Amino acid sequence: LDVIGRPEIQITKIAIDNPLEFKIISAVVPEVKLDDYKKIAKEEITKQKEVEPVTDKDIEDAILKIRRSRVNHDHNHGEMSEEEHNKLLDSSLPELNDDFVKSLGQFSDVNDFKDKVKEMLIIDRKDQAREKKRIAISDKLIETSSIIVPEVLIESETKRIEAQFGEDIARMGIKMEDYLNHAKKTIDDIKKEWRPHAEKKAKLQLILNEIAKIEKLSPDPKEIENEVNHIVEHYKDADRDRAFIYAETVLTNEKVYSFLESQTK
Repeated sequence: LDVIGRPEIQITKIAIDNPLEFKIISAVVPEVKLDDYKKIAKEEITKQKEVEPVTDKDIEDAILKIRRSRVNHDHNHGEMSEEEHNKLLDSSLPELNDDFVKSLGQFSDVNDFKDKVKEMLIIDRKDQAREKKRIAISDKLIETSSIIVPEVLIESETKRIEAQFGEDIARMGIKMEDYLNHAKKTIDDIKKEWRPHAEKKAKLQLILNEIAKIEKLSPDPKEIENEVNHIVEHYKDADRDRAFIYAETVLTNEKVYSFLESQTK
């Protein structure tokens, strides 16, 4: 049996001089009925627009944001509009010269800085286009696949969403209890709102796992080990076994998406 999650174990008979009897209930990986995922990937990729080139205006706007971020201001701008705020910042912008760009680090002069900003914008635009493409492929795979998602996987995804939400709230300096009071909701209310997304995520992961199995796609063990070491190094409380499962899943998913993105012929 290809089981998933923690099993439920019940002792049904325990008595002296009698065999122990017990019952184990476990969820198993469900049957995943896929449509022609290669054709779906090709169609969704074809629908996507070409990545727009980075213009001089894009570069100027990005540099302006960087210059604005370097302005020291101690005023309370809470009641200002964004336009008023930007005008105030622009009144004391640092001059765009070699000294300024050198203060940002790793730039030799203004021309080098502009070249690097352009490279950054090109990479960012390509990343956004790739993410948009992957979302389109994922949505179509979910729509065209037939799967009964086990409850244990939905619960697992919900816990993951809850953990991430808790971290985001804490990062903003807000207590979960205060957030819930302000929103006039309980954690169970929010979990109900998360359920459709959790179910969608669980379904997608089952689909990606099935494609990986059919196409025999798997990451190199060294890749997994390097990723695990990176996780453990940066998160001191990380469990190595859990880190391994996470790394293997993420790297396998990347292999599957790369495979799907190659279906252009």
